[in-house]
Amino acid sequence: MTTALFVREHDLYVPQANAAGPWGGGALHGGSTAGLIAHVLELARPDEGMVLSRITIDLFRVVPSRPLRAVTEVVRPGKRIQVVQASLWDGDVEVCRALGLMLRTSEIALPTHAPTAAEKPPGPDGIEATSLRGSVADADAMRLPPGLHTTIEVKRVSGEMGRGAGCAWIRVPVEVVEGVPMTPSVRAATVSDFGNGIGQLHLPDGYGFINADITLHLAREPQGEWINVDAKTIATAAGLGTVETLLFDAAGAFGQVSQSILANRFG
Repeated sequence: MTTALFVREHDLYVPQANAAGPWGGGALHGGSTAGLIAHVLELARPDEGMVLSRITIDLFRVVPSRPLRAVTEVVRPGKRIQVVQASLWDGDVEVCRALGLMLRTSEIALPTHAPTAAEKPPGPDGIEATSLRGSVADADAMRLPPGLHTTIEVKRVSGEMGRGAGCAWIRVPVEVVEGVPMTPSVRAATVSDFGNGIGQLHLPDGYGFINADITLHLAREPQGEWINVDAKTIATAAGLGTVETLLFDAAGAFGQVSQSILANRFG
């Protein structure tokens, strides 16, 4: 039995049980969706010498735990800047669409007056690893089903689940696509949705916030398997808000994520 999030069968990506999300109803986790999107974007890039600098994903509807077809198109070829579009389809229904911005790197010397990135949070060494479920005091009350959120390893630095802000190291211990080693960009994309998990704001009567999009910016590719997610939710009484997340690895800050959120009932 595979432990990967998806198994590729011909032109379809078949979700496995650990690709599910916490909201129930046969929906995939946003991180599983983002990881798969990053994978197909990298496959479609015209030049392997380019790196993913930004992924913008619009989640049109619930991404179901059913075989998904990926469609890609090179929107802008170029020597230094390329744009690739990718979408996932459930049969004849497009469930999400993404744009990947690919840039060519070059070696430069940074001046001493260049602004420094935010200070890296402590860890991951020296912090005990658990599951996201194990770090949630009210996990049983939330009735979290198994999925990507129970597959990942978590080393929490600060914050309490459901309070609207938190900081934690996350490791994804499985492949996104069976038989395909996870690249740094795919790893970052898979973790990118967890800002709205670590920084989740719980509301009365069993409500929380779901995100309708993910925008991931990468200043460089992350190093190693552990990625730190430092997230904060900004919510309004209109039932809308944003989650802003800084991403770190053991070397320091390497990217950030922005998500648009709306109130939704668990289960």
